[in-house]
Amino acid sequence: GLVSGRKLFSPKTPGFGLADDENSSGDDEDDSDHEGVFFLRSNSMGGGGDSTDDMLVDLIGVGDNDSTYHNTADDMQQHNIIMGPSRLSLRNLLNLLAFGASVFIHYGIGVWGLNGILPTISEVTATHRTLITPADWTHWIWAVIYALEFVFVVAQYLPSYRSRPVVLQGVSYFFVYSCLAQIAWTMFYSFCMFLISFICQATNLASLCFLIVSQFLSQSRNEGRMEYFLLRFPFSLHVGWVFVETAVNFSIFSQHM
Repeated sequence: GLVSGRKLFSPKTPGFGLADDENSSGDDEDDSDHEGVFFLRSNSMGGGGDSTDDMLVDLIGVGDNDSTYHNTADDMQQHNIIMGPSRLSLRNLLNLLAFGASVFIHYGIGVWGLNGILPTISEVTATHRTLITPADWTHWIWAVIYALEFVFVVAQYLPSYRSRPVVLQGVSYFFVYSCLAQIAWTMFYSFCMFLISFICQATNLASLCFLIVSQFLSQSRNEGRMEYFLLRFPFSLHVGWVFVETAVNFSIFSQHM
């Protein structure tokens, strides 16, 4: 942003800047005699969009006798109006579309089998059992995984979460890659093409691992439990089960060869 004033220094309140300002008569005063507190104002308020990336900083003088910032209700309301809600990004939309497509293909082909046209995932697994094939009831974990990821998809659309670094920089496009790999795996696995399905599942695993690491590196220091369970926990459960699925798929491919 642009700062009107002559000198900046660190304030006691995080996220705010203080600066010296010139008085209205044009006479300069000593730095210790005159302080200022700024309010952020978007340069788009004049009718050019609602972006908050470009900011102007207005310095409002505060005398020595004033020991607190302007924290009145009017100032807070003005600040909320100026900043406004964060805008939806392309990543938020792609997360929704990719998740919807993954659920549709997984249950339409993998569970329903297109009404008997294709074998289901359970049928393929039953005819190609290995020593590490899990019990049939364990596949219900997909319902839990998709339910938790649905919560994430909804949460990342909310104004309070959509622009969080753990969503934009952490999830990035890795969740989209994971969903696409999951779709490809479901289709190739139903056709008993185990080599290609293994490659797709390994790609899914790699995408989720990168997502987990990226979220860990971009998490905020004051991350609460709610933010963790909404934005990070679903992928921790997902990547754990995909480890199992990747090993089973490799075992099936080895046995098939």
